Amino acid sequence: MGTDRAPKSRGGLTIRRALLQRVFPVRVAARLSSGMAYLLILTGQRADDVVELNPAATLSLGSSSEAHIQLPEADVAATHAQVYPAQGSYWLQDLGEGSTYINMDPLANATQVLLAHDVLALGRTFVQFVTERPHAQGGVDRSREIGARDREIEQLRERVARLAAKNGALGGELDRAQVQVEQLRAELEGVRVAENAQEAESALAVLEATRAAEETRPIEDELRTLRGRASDLAAALVMGRSGASGPP
Repeated sequence: MGTDRAPKSRGGLTIRRALLQRVFPVRVAARLSSGMAYLLILTGQRADDVVELNPAATLSLGSSSEAHIQLPEADVAATHAQVYPAQGSYWLQDLGEGSTYINMDPLANATQVLLAHDVLALGRTFVQFVTERPHAQGGVDRSREIGARDREIEQLRERVARLAAKNGALGGELDRAQVQVEQLRAELEGVRVAENAQEAESALAVLEATRAAEETRPIEDELRTLRGRASDLAAALVMGRSGASGPP
């Protein structure tokens, strides 16, 4: 993937990210223009590993052995996300196979520009985007840094858990709504079947009446003919009697 790729943004930065962009625009731009950017893995089996990003290529993140940046964790999808350079910045694209967050803002099937010190969450695995290569420190400073980072990670984990619980509740409501929709569909189908049956009965009654009328029409015609003949015979009989009772 080339550096001229047109990224798709989620449409707006959070207040925190907007402030970071205002406070550090020159520093961030200078670092990225030289191509120096890193991912610091904060949790999981690769905690404390530093991965240098490629300023001319896309790097995939996932639990698969084929991922460029492997995160062998159960909650990381095989091809979870990817990072690529474009327009003088690095961008994170969620590939739709797992839950992805930037500074705890959900990123679902979307792409977002990365700013220095952004914390990415792929499932429950946390990674930080930095523009300076982290270096080992000793003594108290290192202990303080680890303690502060552990507290931040724990806070992020708690927020991920709350978001997961909220998503679970929303999923339960969605399942119940789908059940209600299926029930309504079944009821509607029952109404349609009843209406169709009623229409079929009405059509059958009309058809039977039509057939009965067609079958009785010849009989009625013959009956009218016989009645006409009977009337003629009766008239002739009356006339014959009148003639017989007259003068000789």
